[in-house]
Amino acid sequence: MKKLIGIISVSSMMLIYTGCANSYVGTNPDYGVVVKPQRPDSLHFWIEGDWVHDKKTDTNMHTDGYWSLPVEGRTFQTGYWKTNRKGTRWVVGRWVGNVI
Repeated sequence: MKKLIGIISVSSMMLIYTGCANSYVGTNPDYGVVVKPQRPDSLHFWIEGDWVHDKKTDTNMHTDGYWSLPVEGRTFQTGYWKTNRKGTRWVVGRWVGNVI
């Protein structure tokens, strides 16, 4: 199970970093149904999936969320839609805070 979670995590991060940085949308895409796999243990917490923009098809795709262990000295900031004068874009979820 840990290997599967690791593979999903790495795959999701690769998709996130290659896709959604500067793409704007007219309206926020629909989220659909999210199915959470079984929680590995009480230490893990759920990180929601992110939106990735596919430049070839000019569409946004939602990546799956995953269970993660906390990172000491940091908190996870969930991704969100941000609107400015250019339009609305997805801000990718990330770990924030100082690592001691």
